Amino acid sequence: MNKIWLAFASGLFLSFFGLSLLAEDNSKDTAAAEHTRNIKLKTKISLDMNNEMLRDILKEITSALQDKKKGTLLFRFELGVNMNSRCTAKVKDQSVEEILTNTLKQIGYGYIVISDKGSREDGYIRITKNPEEKGSRVEEKSTDEKKTPSKEKKELVKDKKSPPSKGTGTSSDERTAQGRLDLAKYWLNRNKKDKGNEILKEVIDKFPGTKAAAEAKKLLGK
Repeated sequence: MNKIWLAFASGLFLSFFGLSLLAEDNSKDTAAAEHTRNIKLKTKISLDMNNEMLRDILKEITSALQDKKKGTLLFRFELGVNMNSRCTAKVKDQSVEEILTNTLKQIGYGYIVISDKGSREDGYIRITKNPEEKGSRVEEKSTDEKKTPSKEKKELVKDKKSPPSKGTGTSSDERTAQGRLDLAKYWLNRNKKDKGNEILKEVIDKFPGTKAAAEAKKLLGK
């Protein structure tokens, strides 16, 4: 009887453990999202901005990260987010993660880290209208949203179906390419040459007219 009970208990444990591992695997970030979450958002910076527009505060955050050689933090905005909303960010040696959470909370916004391999927005920060979102997506409880996809979701689906066009050197391409280049350097500096070179080739192929592509060629030639 004891042997039967032990076998049953062991089976339950293994089933639960297996499901836990599966859930953990499904929740893993892409390399770009992981870099944003674990490096850029954890970096401590100082800001002295009082009643400034959101767009200007985000620019200062990005500038501070670049000064610390942590790369570029790129942003996207949900439909309806007002980038001219005014808020305050007067902090000293505080993580970007905390600054974003506290600053956006003042105006009823939140943010998520985009983790979507193959998308040009992979690793970006998306500013949302849900103040409960602090780096990860919080599902809305509205039944209407479940029935009808939002405009933003439709756009994302469309982006996945059609391959991204090659960059032509525009300011948007430059920012995106630079973000990918920063990620490539991150992996190269950690002796992950295969991973880094793969992203360098992607920068060269998708953004041929950018400064980042020119630098990627130099790095590949080393």
